[in-house]
Amino acid sequence: MATGVELKGSRTEHTPAPGSMFRMAEQLWASTDKTGIPVEGTTFFTDALDATDSGTAGRKCYSVGVDKNAIPGVLVHRCLFVGLRVYS
Repeated sequence: MATGVELKGSRTEHTPAPGSMFRMAEQLWASTDKTGIPVEGTTFFTDALDATDSGTAGRKCYSVGVDKNAIPGVLVHRCLFVGLRVYS
């Protein structure tokens, strides 16, 4: 596995708390290194319908955590995304 692969069914959108200004989401990725996974401050969230967020209110990756012990030889990355909640 040379580049990151998203774990099927791992896209999760979190319901914002009442009064919250932010929308949250997360995705899980597997790789042997940090190649091909979301980049903090750069990559936007892609929802279950393959629509990618963008712009000011788009959910952008802000944290990438790594679990090195889940599967020997494979890194499992938990990528968290945050964006402003749009009010209309």
